[in-house]
Amino acid sequence: MATQKQLKAAEKLVENGGNVSQAMVDAGYSEATAHTPGKLTNSQGFKSVVEELQHELGSVGVTPKRIARVIKQGLAAKQPFKIITIDKSDGDTKVSRKTVEKADHKTRHMYLDTAVKVMGGYPQQDTSPTTLILAQFKAQMGNYMEDEPQPTKADNAQEAEVVRVEA
Repeated sequence: MATQKQLKAAEKLVENGGNVSQAMVDAGYSEATAHTPGKLTNSQGFKSVVEELQHELGSVGVTPKRIARVIKQGLAAKQPFKIITIDKSDGDTKVSRKTVEKADHKTRHMYLDTAVKVMGGYPQQDTSPTTLILAQFKAQMGNYMEDEPQPTKADNAQEAEVVRVEA
């Protein structure tokens, strides 16, 4: 049986998107305990909360298979794109409209971020003094360290909306 703190930590974990240490602090655990999230996640009480939540989700159709299918669809998201052509070649003005689909990169990014989170791809934030000092040092020394190649203009090109006017 889960304690009230374990239940609250599970609730906070869902709210904050998966940061166990932060969820523990928000639920009332000490900072020292929060630095060892395994104390919570490996406890029988917390495991029972997770199992209960998985059962509840499964009973309303939210299963790992369905989540994977929805993420797959989201990674292929498209949005409508209108093309208007104005033809004045024979003296009359003819306007034609066509709707095509283009990649919806904003939505795809959102689903990719979700997929990475679901698969545990983001590490827990380490806020130990050593990590913070190293991060600050790296930021200050950024110009002197090996830089990754900078993206070119071609890499950053966006799909442009086109209106073609024919004379």
